[in-house]
Amino acid sequence: MAHFADEQARRIDKLYNDPHHFIWIDAAWIAMLIRQKIIDGRHVYPVAKSVLELWQSSDPNYHGFGGICRYVMDNYGTEVGGNLTLGRTIPPLAQIMPVRYELTKFICTLIDFQQTLLDMASAHVDAVMPGYTHMQHAQPTTFGHYLLSIYDPIERISKTIEDSYQAFSLNELGCGALAGTSWPIDRKMVTEYLGFHDLIENCNDAVSYTDGYLLLVAALTNIMAVISRLAFDIRVWSTIEFGYLNLEWKAPDHPQEKGGKGQSRSYFMPNKTTHTTNPEHTNINAAKVLGALTQVAAMAMCLPQQDCMEMMHMIDGTQVALRLTETELRRYQHALPRTQVCRSKMLETINRDYSCATELANYITRHHSVDYRIAHKIVNEFVLESKAKSITADQADLEILEQKAEKIIGRRLGMSAGALKQCLDPVAFVNATNSQGGVAPAEVMRMVRERTRRLEQRRARHLDRIEKGERAKEALLQDIIRFRETAQKEVE
Repeated sequence: MAHFADEQARRIDKLYNDPHHFIWIDAAWIAMLIRQKIIDGRHVYPVAKSVLELWQSSDPNYHGFGGICRYVMDNYGTEVGGNLTLGRTIPPLAQIMPVRYELTKFICTLIDFQQTLLDMASAHVDAVMPGYTHMQHAQPTTFGHYLLSIYDPIERISKTIEDSYQAFSLNELGCGALAGTSWPIDRKMVTEYLGFHDLIENCNDAVSYTDGYLLLVAALTNIMAVISRLAFDIRVWSTIEFGYLNLEWKAPDHPQEKGGKGQSRSYFMPNKTTHTTNPEHTNINAAKVLGALTQVAAMAMCLPQQDCMEMMHMIDGTQVALRLTETELRRYQHALPRTQVCRSKMLETINRDYSCATELANYITRHHSVDYRIAHKIVNEFVLESKAKSITADQADLEILEQKAEKIIGRRLGMSAGALKQCLDPVAFVNATNSQGGVAPAEVMRMVRERTRRLEQRRARHLDRIEKGERAKEALLQDIIRFRETAQKEVE
């Protein structure tokens, strides 16, 4: 099982260790004010000393915007601490930093979920099963190929998630109320101290920033759309009527969870020893994420292009969507590796059906000088009569096929019984269907390898993001220490 999220969780928590992330934000702003000589040189020592004290403090009285300013004023007076928020207002980064924190952890979980899908696909490249279109048997596939069809849209959406991370690595600080400030601030310096990617340069844009939130929640909604389809299929395939899958939903960190294997899932019916309520919860959470998208979009609409109270609540729906989507990713990350794939049941089901009929038509086209449209008509009438006579595909009657050929093209095909059996064999179909993106095990494994390589690149990029934040924060801390030591020597 993938453990990237668990491995990085403590590291990310440490990076964003202030409950409101404001110590890092305020310290970055103060360090810039010191370097730009906006803070009086006589006050650098008590200011830097206070920042370092709060860096290690858990005192909730000084959490939040202006915490360092209040701390300095409480200990050294307004003359020393009153200028520490020059050029900035309350909102900047109050929403972006908390979302960035949760998004950093979410991306780790997303990578783990994708790795789980790839591992499962690799393990089941030869698990032949019915493929469906319009809820009806279509062509044979494999469970591995199916899981890749879940993976691929998630991979595409992950690019938008990465774009969203960039959108939450844009620095608003230094925008004033909307027009900037006459103080000689350096906004790029603050951006570097925070490990951000870039500035929201236009100051009025900075105070009315909403597009990043909508970009992220739209991507999360898109993920939930895919996961909800996975949930639907799992829910159906694990019923007695199908019997393709047997899922163990109990997570390893919740051994006491009601309804473990063999326990009753119903208060009333003692016969209910398994259940599919987890996929039902997926649908519930998908609906909630869609609601969060509506909420976030509505908060950004029909407003003037300026700082408004509604924009202070863009974070609300965003955090709901992040947390619910992460819950669902973790649900299937834990459940899928514990899934019993009933290969014999799937193969037994598809052996009886005529899902390989396209390959029979292909064979006739290749070997009997008949174009595909005519071959399609021959096979279609063959299948219809076979089904009318309750003849399953594994018991197919060659004579019916020859009679249909004689009726349609005026001659018999002269096909052998062995060739007919081979054409209607779902395992043979899967092995032969090796076009790019097809269901052949070798082709699926090729796709798995390519996607594994790209996922490793995404994992490395995300580690770089975390390390960039760590380096930036450490550089900030070292500069504050240097300010204190230099100022202390000057005082002495």
